[in-house]
Amino acid sequence: MTAPPEELESLLGYRFQNRDLLLRALTHKSLRSESAAPIRHNELLEFLGDSILGFLASEFVFRLAPGARECLLDLARRMLAELHAHPELQTLRRWCLATRDAHGVYRPMGYAPVAPERWMERVMPRKAWAAD
Repeated sequence: MTAPPEELESLLGYRFQNRDLLLRALTHKSLRSESAAPIRHNELLEFLGDSILGFLASEFVFRLAPGARECLLDLARRMLAELHAHPELQTLRRWCLATRDAHGVYRPMGYAPVAPERWMERVMPRKAWAAD
C-alpha cells in the first residue's frame, strides 16, 4: 500500500500547491500495467530533471575548467536536441533559455535573443506543432 501525498508533505514540512503535478511526480510508469485507465506518470518529469541537472553540471564544470568550453557547448547542443525531439514535448510552442555568451550556439537551433540579452527563445509556428 502506498502512502498518501499528505504524508510526504508532513515529512517535508511543505504543502505542494499543484496536487496533480505532485501525484504525477510520484507515479512510476509501471503503474500503467496495473490500471485500465490512462495514467500520467513521471517519466517526462524525470527526463526534464535529468536535462536540467546535466546543464547545471556543465555550468559548474565550465567554471572550474574554462578550457573545456567546446566540449560543454557540444553537450548543451545535444541536450537541447534531445529535448526538442522528445515526443511529449512536441506541443510546446515556446522554448526559453538563458545564456551569457553562447548565443552563437543556440541561434542555429532556432533561438533568438530577447530582452534582456541573456535570454533567448525559440517560438514554433502553429503548423509545426498542431496535431490536427
